[in-house]
Amino acid sequence: MRGRTYERRPSRIVVRAVDPPAADASGASRTGGVHGRHRLAALTDGAPVQRIIPPVVYPTRYPLDGALRVHADAVGTAVDTLNQRVDDAHTQALNWTTLGNVNSRLVNQWYQTAGAYAGNPDVEPSLVHARFGYAIESLACQGLNNTRVGGLTVRTQVGHGHTRPDVVLEAAGDEVAWIDITSEGSVGHILGKEGSLWGTRPFVRELIYPRLELRSILNRTADPYFAEYGELIAGERQAELDVKNARREELFRKFTQLSESNDWTTGTGNAAAKRRTTRDFFIAEAADEGVEEESRSMIMTKGALVELGINPGPFGFSGGDRQSNARLNEVVDAASADEIALRQTQLHSRTTLRVLGELSGTPVDDRRLQELRETFWVDPGARSTALAAIALKGVIEDLNRLEAVDNYVEAHLPEDNAMVQRFQHELEAQLTGPDVYQHDRIRTWRATTTQLVNRGRVLADVLHAVDALGRYEAHNGIHFLNRPAALTQLYQRLSAYPPDATAAADALRWIQAQQQPQQAPVIHQQPPPPQGGNNGNAGGAARVESMVID
Repeated sequence: MRGRTYERRPSRIVVRAVDPPAADASGASRTGGVHGRHRLAALTDGAPVQRIIPPVVYPTRYPLDGALRVHADAVGTAVDTLNQRVDDAHTQALNWTTLGNVNSRLVNQWYQTAGAYAGNPDVEPSLVHARFGYAIESLACQGLNNTRVGGLTVRTQVGHGHTRPDVVLEAAGDEVAWIDITSEGSVGHILGKEGSLWGTRPFVRELIYPRLELRSILNRTADPYFAEYGELIAGERQAELDVKNARREELFRKFTQLSESNDWTTGTGNAAAKRRTTRDFFIAEAADEGVEEESRSMIMTKGALVELGINPGPFGFSGGDRQSNARLNEVVDAASADEIALRQTQLHSRTTLRVLGELSGTPVDDRRLQELRETFWVDPGARSTALAAIALKGVIEDLNRLEAVDNYVEAHLPEDNAMVQRFQHELEAQLTGPDVYQHDRIRTWRATTTQLVNRGRVLADVLHAVDALGRYEAHNGIHFLNRPAALTQLYQRLSAYPPDATAAADALRWIQAQQQPQQAPVIHQQPPPPQGGNNGNAGGAARVESMVID
């Protein structure tokens, strides 16, 4: 049965009617391809769809007459309300950084998984897409159980054997509607479930949320480099996912057409003959992709059906038959490889060209930027060039941070201090930027920049501690000749380079301890043990201000 197809457009989803769809008990039309297996195409630019995806309506065996006609409007009202909740839940799930305190195990798992991916986009956490969906279901159904919507009673996660609708609508204790919440990439999967009872209720609906774009997890990343890097990796993986999903959906349609064209149903016909026909079909599909191995062919064929979400019963397989999805994955990988490589190369080229344009007129060295352009034109699709370009966006931010540190040092730190002078030399060298515009070299330069920015903060704290010790000595009549060993040790730690943050903190704590009432002379009290840093020659005391660099 054909329904509607959804086409890609740059800024919107367009729905084109193909054939008049079938009607269910409510008289509403059903959208979808064979067995409802349609896909709402995700926008390639990752922009959110601005309108709510309409529910998918499935035909049932119940005619729209008598009491069912009375419930039709109520079901429609309830479904519209629930669909709005699903859309709101999808928005909440995308804003995952706000979900840290939500009292839900499923939402918390999504929060942790999204955070793991944002911290390291090179590694896709397992179950990231599933946990996104579970979080949406949990948020959408939160507080719904045993409430009334549209005059009907709402139940959530009602089990019927192996079938568990997300939402059940009841009228006077009778179940009148089953509702499933699912990703646009899995529309129609309820019809392929083994032992499915989805056709046994008068009204059946699927509420659809957009498929997760991995890059959307990273939309709150503050660092432009990591944001761009995450976008690139997410784009690569999304391309792989889209191509493989398309191939899987193609196989789903072919298997389903095989069953429908032969009018196969579970428990009818010659099961062995149906299995052989299905096996031969799958072997031919595998051979077309260069996958020739035929051992355990029946096991592989059933595994392919189950993996694709198809009930293997109509194909002659029983529930006890063994299964493996290994060949399906092999076929999908082989069929997808060239298209994935093409899409990812195009992504790399677009990324490099865009970022090179954005870098024009920035503090990035023009000569080296021209070298990067020349590298791009030699191999426009090279991933390494794209990575180098996006790393340069972070360099611009780092140069601004270094300038801020340099300005602070000149304005607030003593220019005759040996540690300050050494630090200024390091800043001057770093302000020249990366020596080579290669991804790894740029990352190393950026890591050094972060160290220097932190070092500037620590240096300011150390000089503040030296100043505090000097004032303490002056107040207590202490000088070089009568300075106790405790103070000498602190000065030695504070003179170390790179500056030691723990030494500064220990010095201030020691001074505070001397100012508290003591039963015995405190001048010889030992400071806390060193926690890092090297010994050196303390510079002169200097009054400094705390440094704050954003």
